[in-house]
Amino acid sequence: QSSRSRSPPPASSSSAPSAPPKPSAPRAEQVEPRGGEGEVGDAERRRFGRVRWYSGRKRVGVVDADDGSVLFIPVGGAANRNFVPPNPSGLFHATRVSYLPARLADGDVAGGEGAPSKACADVRPVMEECTHMGLDAGVDTHIGGRTVNEDRLLANDLFDLGFLAGVFDGHGGIFCADYVSRRLAGALHESFKSRAQQLPNGLVPLTPGQEEDLITASLHDAFETTDKEWLQLAKRDGDLQDGSTGLQDGSTGLVVLVAHGFEALPMASSVAECRGGVAKLFVANCGDCRAILVRGRKE
Repeated sequence: QSSRSRSPPPASSSSAPSAPPKPSAPRAEQVEPRGGEGEVGDAERRRFGRVRWYSGRKRVGVVDADDGSVLFIPVGGAANRNFVPPNPSGLFHATRVSYLPARLADGDVAGGEGAPSKACADVRPVMEECTHMGLDAGVDTHIGGRTVNEDRLLANDLFDLGFLAGVFDGHGGIFCADYVSRRLAGALHESFKSRAQQLPNGLVPLTPGQEEDLITASLHDAFETTDKEWLQLAKRDGDLQDGSTGLQDGSTGLVVLVAHGFEALPMASSVAECRGGVAKLFVANCGDCRAILVRGRKE
């Protein structure tokens, strides 16, 4: 069977999503309108621009305003906070947004030399002006000569990490592939949170390379954790009629994670009209399965 769908809602896992550890980052406050004849509402004060990059892991980012200024999104400055699917609702690169002007509090600055000196708050996508609507995910599976289809898949928005997709080819049964497809996403998020909480200064000071290493290590942890949990479960719940103990089936595993919000060199981009920020693709596999990356498209 084949299907195509937009990025589905986040899958449930053994632990509920929570905000990442409090980073050491600049604060901001909304700029109050100056006195005049009557009050100015939010609608009149809102401005417009495009997201250069926004990291749900760090909950900070940068907006290129329509007036040419560069604005910093401080912690708490985006309405979506740490939920960042690779589409406008997750403030993907080049997303058209509206925002309220803000100022950095207590003389804070957003970064080093050349960093934005102004800030914005309540950053929200302007959906009717967004041309990049996100990813499509499709699947095609063939049962072959078996009586039961042992293939399993996952595809879900994984909170602050991005979009996770995976395929699992069960062998000798369906129980392992079932378990892994349901558990791996939660294990990945738990591992990432655990590693982030151990950082002495939080996620914000990390370079893009250090953040890549953190996500890569979290993927490795997730596979190890899921494998160990399955082995314990299989030994406990096995007791087969032929006298052997434990469930005997297994599964391969292949996942890809699309994570966006990485600051980059001025000419680097994942979306042509938005330079200075990129998305990254992480791939992890176990067993005799591989991913093929195809670049470009021909009609």
